[in-house]
Amino acid sequence: MRLDIKPANIKDISEKFLIPEKLYGRETEVQQLLAAFEQVSNGDNELILVAGFSGIGKTAVVLLFTTKAVLNKLLSKNMTE
Repeated sequence: MRLDIKPANIKDISEKFLIPEKLYGRETEVQQLLAAFEQVSNGDNELILVAGFSGIGKTAVVLLFTTKAVLNKLLSKNMTE
C-alpha cells in the first residue's frame, strides 16, 4: 500500500506562523493505516510507504496512527480480560 500525503488546504493563509496542536484533514489516511494495522494483527502481511513533500505532515500522521493503534489494542485487551 502506498499512502500519498497531500496538502490539506494550500489556500489557508494566516498572518502568523502557527503550529497546530491538532492534526486536521488527515483522518482518511489515519483510518487507512489503522485498517492495515488490523489486517497485520490478524496475520496478514503489509508494506506501507508514507510519501509526500517535506513538511506536509507525514510524521504527524504516523504518530497519530501509532497513538490510536496502541490505544485501540489496549482497550480491546482490557475488554477481553
